[in-house]
Amino acid sequence: MESVTTTVGSGITSGVGVSLLSDVVVAAIVAGIVSLVTVLMAHERARRDRLREQYADAFRAYASYKEFPYVVRRRAEGEAGEHVRISEAFRRVQEQLSFWQAWMGLESAPVAREYRKLIDATRDIAGNAIRRAWELPPVTQDTDMNIADYAEDLKLLIPLESAYVDAARKRLSGWLPKWG
Repeated sequence: MESVTTTVGSGITSGVGVSLLSDVVVAAIVAGIVSLVTVLMAHERARRDRLREQYADAFRAYASYKEFPYVVRRRAEGEAGEHVRISEAFRRVQEQLSFWQAWMGLESAPVAREYRKLIDATRDIAGNAIRRAWELPPVTQDTDMNIADYAEDLKLLIPLESAYVDAARKRLSGWLPKWG
């Protein structure tokens, strides 16, 4: 009898040990998965924050470009370096636009497509206004700053701005990483 009790007792003890061991292993695996998911989500959140800033910087470059007709109108008359100063500032903005177009082409085709449409239209509208602004004398009064037809032309860019922002918003939405 004693041997039967010892065998049954050790069987119960070893069964509890296996059960306890498997519970510990399962808990460790679950904790590892939770940690991994937390790290991946934090990484994705940081990546999206970085993208959001970059999309905003690209929009800032666009906004700078469309202000150049006013920059040219406000130029100081008769100052030797004024044309060089404006041309250099314009060159920097053009460089930024080219950079952002290339960057977006690598980052997201849908966002790049909308940005390209926005920039192409802006170069057409603002480029013409910049040429006309150089042909006009520099402003001497605040009331001379208005460029009525340009203000109307800028309204054509509003749907393109919205399309770009919507494409960027869609790219940044959801909680899973997006490619392409």
